[in-house]
Amino acid sequence: MKKQKIFLTFLLAALMLTAAGCGNSDSSSKSESKPETGTSDAVAEDSSAPDAEPSEAVTEATEVTVSKAESASEAASAEEPESTKPQAASNTTYDVGEFSVFVPEGWNAIAVPDHIDSSKTATNDILMAKGAEYKEASGSWDYENGPYFYITLLGKEDFEKASSSRDYYVDQFGSVKDMEDMTAGSLTWHGFSVNPVGADVYMIWAEKGEGGFYSSISTAYGLSLQDEDVQKILSSLT
Repeated sequence: MKKQKIFLTFLLAALMLTAAGCGNSDSSSKSESKPETGTSDAVAEDSSAPDAEPSEAVTEATEVTVSKAESASEAASAEEPESTKPQAASNTTYDVGEFSVFVPEGWNAIAVPDHIDSSKTATNDILMAKGAEYKEASGSWDYENGPYFYITLLGKEDFEKASSSRDYYVDQFGSVKDMEDMTAGSLTWHGFSVNPVGADVYMIWAEKGEGGFYSSISTAYGLSLQDEDVQKILSSLT
């Protein structure tokens, strides 16, 4: 089970980094990712994948994505910045820097290292984890015993790439399932799901200003888009 979670964690990092153009644009365009979850009752029929093999450009993009995901994984496992320690209790609102988010009962908002400079804390990324425990001895979080997912605020260029990534995932996984638009708070979320390892992974985004929020939620971790806590979290984003 732990190996499957590690694989899903790596896979979701690759998915999010690809969708967001690997986070190399403006100041609020650094992306990240891990799993999350979500099954939705409102899902359309599968889209058929093209018969042709992925293009050389897509293959190259995948290789770059994997490399970026490995770098992000290494950064996350390195010595954590001071601000990654516990700082948001349940039933409070946490200020990420570029946005704020509500932390439901039993959850933690965990700051993550900046993907360009791991000695700093990201101001546009947050890891939401349920039942996480901070280990003083190792100076790190243990969050693999419960559901967790990342939320990223992207700048204009990366948000445009992320929100138009559907065809890429069709090429990579053969098909995707489109979801009906979902309103949570003041935001309207769009997206689709892929099923790479026997569990649906929802790639969702919502406009905010010139850019927007992006997240991925995996059903392998016992969550769904309609989960009460997930709805509270998504509805609170400002």
